[in-house]
Amino acid sequence: MRVKDLMDTEFPLLAPQQTVQAALNLLVDWRVPAAPIVNDERYLGSFVLDEQVVQNLLNSRHRNNPPLVSDFMKIGISVAREDQKISDISLTQSPMIPVVNTEGQISGILWIHKIASIKTVSNEEFSTIIESSYDGIAICDGEGIILRVNRATERILGCVFQELVNKNVSELVDLGIIIHSATEEVISTKKPATIKQTNALGKRYIATGTPIFNQDGRIYRIVTILRDITELVELHKTLANTRIQVAEFSSDRVEMRNLIMHKNGLISKSPLMLKIIDLAIKVSSSDATVLILGESGVGKELIAKLIHNTSGRAKSGHFIKVNCGAIPRDLLESEFFGYRPGAFTGANKEGKPGYFESADHGTLFLDEIGELPLDLQVKLLRVIQEHELVRLGDTKPQKIDVRIITATNRDLHKMVINKTFREDLFYRLNVLPIQIPPLHSRQEDIPALLTVFLEKYSQKYGAGKMFSGDSLTLLCRYNWPGNVRELENLVERLVLTTDEHIILPLHLPMQVYQAGKPAMKSATTSLYNENNLIPERNGEMRTLQDVIDSVEKEMIIKALQIYGSTYRAARVLGVSQSTISRKAKKYNQIIERYWREETDD
Repeated sequence: MRVKDLMDTEFPLLAPQQTVQAALNLLVDWRVPAAPIVNDERYLGSFVLDEQVVQNLLNSRHRNNPPLVSDFMKIGISVAREDQKISDISLTQSPMIPVVNTEGQISGILWIHKIASIKTVSNEEFSTIIESSYDGIAICDGEGIILRVNRATERILGCVFQELVNKNVSELVDLGIIIHSATEEVISTKKPATIKQTNALGKRYIATGTPIFNQDGRIYRIVTILRDITELVELHKTLANTRIQVAEFSSDRVEMRNLIMHKNGLISKSPLMLKIIDLAIKVSSSDATVLILGESGVGKELIAKLIHNTSGRAKSGHFIKVNCGAIPRDLLESEFFGYRPGAFTGANKEGKPGYFESADHGTLFLDEIGELPLDLQVKLLRVIQEHELVRLGDTKPQKIDVRIITATNRDLHKMVINKTFREDLFYRLNVLPIQIPPLHSRQEDIPALLTVFLEKYSQKYGAGKMFSGDSLTLLCRYNWPGNVRELENLVERLVLTTDEHIILPLHLPMQVYQAGKPAMKSATTSLYNENNLIPERNGEMRTLQDVIDSVEKEMIIKALQIYGSTYRAARVLGVSQSTISRKAKKYNQIIERYWREETDD
């Protein structure tokens, strides 16, 4: 008999990068204890569901990185060839032997119990084989009399060897040891049979009976494999509960983030920005220095406040913000480190604490850190490293406990190269960098910000306003070079200057309107063709004035349609507003439809 005559050609395949949980689900579906691991159909090794795998899964429920199939890959299992004789196969303790074809691709599985049932081996070798199996193995004759069982069978059925051997399987059914018999099914149908059942001890198992025929075509032996799935079912439930717990934890984390955002005035729907907020919440638990990078107006101060407010320092100290670019150079040292009484002419008689002392046990936010002169950078570095300062005019060092958060819209790396920013200070500040993207990189935030700011300023000024759909479209298309600050300022301006309840496109600034509308084609491009621009009249060419009037009329109509007001149309066409009004009336346009009169802004 050859391997191809006994092997199973339908079987599951696993990949090394699969999780063990996914592999478990597949093995349960196929009702097998092992499967080959392949890569591009090339055999790499075998995955065997044993106690080691089960224990590892149970112990890894709360790990962030679930175990992979490759972690348990067995590579010492021999491989059989399709044309190999069964008698040449060496029996192993593995429940299966992979079979490969002439091209080295896996083509089948040879289950060890099938080989053992037909191969002539010594009693000692046979006992070693079946006793090493984690699955139960029961061998019956053609009448259903049990000839041999292993210890795993005793464990699954809850009976000792003597209670099973030399008994007919029908007796076990009568005694209630088993409910249904796979062996009886095989005898009845002369085909392999699989039965899933639970015995009186509550053990859940799958029994698969396989007939072995003699030369006369009669059943000679029946080999039944009993696979205990009690642990698998419990493990399945445990993993399902773990997934629920993970989902609940993720949901709780989102709720916590939303609450923190609300308390700190942060508005975002962008996945990119939400990751940054999660990072800010995470770093708030430490005292490491944070460097917040981003363009002007992206919300660097809000992130700094979030870090402080989420930390324990919110209860023990204050959040002190310092704009490094707004302090006169000759006052920098006294403002940062304070001074003692009489330290210099005009000094306060009682002295004055500096920013560092004011932020003791709290957070000092140094905005525009790139504007600090080099001489003060040296002193700042010393305070950060030594956690102490000396007031101006004093000699006694004073211990401080301050968390430093800095921010800039400048390229500090480039400044270091150009020797305008100290390298040692840069690396000391850049422990936890947070890069905030510009508003045009997080389009999802624009509608939410517009809505929140419109509501805010409508309530502030007692003016119920709303954006029209076209206005929202134009505002969302705008690039917002000034980021969130520009957006908020524009919304406030629109609430104050718009008389109507609904903010229309014609109320928007020119740069916003033009950014959202396609550019108007030139008169030559849009109007020129041989039959329209210079048509013949009764066989004669039109006069120059006719052509000029025609082009002028089309341009004014187009400008009013696109820009919505005589003021904007006049600016685009390079003429006065009164000229546009007069020309429009000259060409009998309906003012209410295309444009409205408005005074210069």
